[in-house]
Amino acid sequence: MAALRERKNKPWRILKIVFPSLKIIRSILDERDVSEGVNRWEGSRKELLIYLINIYRGEIINRGFWELLEFDGNLPFVGNKLAGKTGIVRTAPLLPGESTRDVYYTEVMEGTSPYNQLSVAFDRICELSIPINEYILYGGCKEENFQFKGILKRSFLDEFLNATKGLDYCFPVVLVVLHNSYFDKNYSLLQKRTELNSSGDRAKFSNISGRITEQDVLRSFSNPTLIRGYYDKLSEILKLSGVSLGGSIEKGISDLFQQMELLDKDNCLPERAWPQAAIREIKGKLGLSVNMKRLKYQDTVILKRDTYYLFFKIFSLEISNQEFNSITEQRPDAELNRFVLYQMHELKANEKLNALLQSKFREVFIPIFNRLQIWDG
Repeated sequence: MAALRERKNKPWRILKIVFPSLKIIRSILDERDVSEGVNRWEGSRKELLIYLINIYRGEIINRGFWELLEFDGNLPFVGNKLAGKTGIVRTAPLLPGESTRDVYYTEVMEGTSPYNQLSVAFDRICELSIPINEYILYGGCKEENFQFKGILKRSFLDEFLNATKGLDYCFPVVLVVLHNSYFDKNYSLLQKRTELNSSGDRAKFSNISGRITEQDVLRSFSNPTLIRGYYDKLSEILKLSGVSLGGSIEKGISDLFQQMELLDKDNCLPERAWPQAAIREIKGKLGLSVNMKRLKYQDTVILKRDTYYLFFKIFSLEISNQEFNSITEQRPDAELNRFVLYQMHELKANEKLNALLQSKFREVFIPIFNRLQIWDG
């Protein structure tokens, strides 16, 4: 916090702050100090979130230069990475039962082997972390529209589903079918899901997809006054909510959506929220920045899962060979692969496709692949 306050009038171009998850915090705290330590952990996350919202809300349309993240793996160190004319990495070991207040920090400079190794570690931790203040939307499905009912903290999803069995809530998801022209033949690009790039359907192949978040809806507006007003009110909600970042905050944000008319008269999302979510997912999963105009709408699909529904809007995006090579070189963990049509038929026959692609392959995706002129092989 002290470093942030010192740079109040000189904000970072990109700022990412990573907290250990609650599970990890409990594992490194002394048994006698768990309750106090958890309260400090919750309080510091909330204090930092409020501070960042208050400082940067005037620039919120271009937000993306700060993120508050949570990492669910074992953090081996505390420290920071500073990129500028000369890069610096400062680290100290994170040991069970030890305070980080009085530790000795090691500092290494850009151009050295330790810097390169630690820099990669920082980047991977950030890639595998999830935003602390990420709220996903839920509601109902009406014909070909998703109707908003509320907001849910992403990390509370399993608890929410267990508590709402039988209510058949629906969650909005954006999906992007990637394709690429290579030696005058059109290929579909699928991601092989692994523990490094996905939370489910491991070892299967899928398109790029992600749930719609509160930020996607907000970023679909270009009215600075509306956006500043939203963050002013959000800051007040956070201050009045107690230590936790869940519960009353979710109710407050849901009400805020209604009060500030972020939805249409039927409680449907603004159309720009869907492609906004798509470009966010592409940036996050592939490291690729794309213009929204490159996305082509293809279809709307509803998928029934065990106790809920997923409401998909499907877009397509053509990736150039230069972009494909950049992804494979800079994001090898993305596991992006070219496929022709007959190969995808084989994947389906061997049940190697993820749930939506497997169940809607002929009904939904074959027509899309035909429109995109994917080579039969």
